[in-house]
Order: sequence, then C-alpha cells, then structure tokens
Amino acid sequence: MSLRVDPVDERGACRLLAERSEDVFDSSFSFSAPVLSGARSQVQLTMSDDLSIASLFDVKGKVAVVTGGGSGIGSMIAAAYVQNGAKVYIAARKEKQLKDVCDMLNAKGPGSCHYFVADLMTKAGCDKLAASVMERESKVHILVNNSGMTWGARYDE
Repeated sequence: MSLRVDPVDERGACRLLAERSEDVFDSSFSFSAPVLSGARSQVQLTMSDDLSIASLFDVKGKVAVVTGGGSGIGSMIAAAYVQNGAKVYIAARKEKQLKDVCDMLNAKGPGSCHYFVADLMTKAGCDKLAASVMERESKVHILVNNSGMTWGARYDE
C-alpha cells in the first residue's frame, strides 16, 4: 500500500491517497479536507464489489499461530482456521496433546496443522517459538495468544 498527501489548493486543503495492489480497493481511497479548518470532510471510497463476510474474513492460505493450541479454546480456534483453509501452527508444553490435535485437524482439512513444543512462561521460550516459526514461514498473518497457566490458588488470591 502506498500513501500520498497531495496539496489541492492554496487554502490548505489536501488529499490523502491510498493505493493498494490487492483487490480490496479497485483503484484508490481519497480523502479531501481543509487542513486546520472545521469544514466538513468529503470522503470518496471506491471498493470492489465483493464485501461479503466470506470474502472479508477468508483465511484460506493464511498462516496462523495459536499458542495454547493443544487443548480447550486454543484447539477450537485452531480447528476453525484449519477447517477454513489456513496453515496453523499450534504451540504448548504437552507434545502428546499437540500431536493428537494436529492428527485430528489434518484428517479434517482442508488446511493443515503443525505443532511446536514450547514453554511460553519465559521470554526465552517465546523467543524460541518465534525463531522456530520464522524458520518455516516468511510471515504470519494471524497470531492468537491463548497460552495460560494455573498454579492452584483460589480465584480471589
């Protein structure tokens, strides 16, 4: 995406242009308004025809990382992404749970599930997970921070 501010006239009006190579916008988004003025802004927005939920929230081909993905809400989130075509990496401490979830999700498809055994209680553990993901992927589109821990204390303590 490129952004450009173009002066429109000597009164200080300007125009902000944002151009994208993706198909969300057909050509450009332009915003015209006087600078330092209380005048009403004029907005012109040109978009593609497909603003359906399926198009806006399509995760097919995206890369997701779900921490705490071996059980509970994390595994449900991972399942939703895999069933909608994403490549999902789940991370947690228990390898057997991770393997079982990956096997189940890969059998359903159409996306794929992979796992990393990771202890995210320390910065070093987080750094190791990030490095492991970066070894396999050039970018991550979705990050779900779902890891948590319990230490047996009462809720109000």
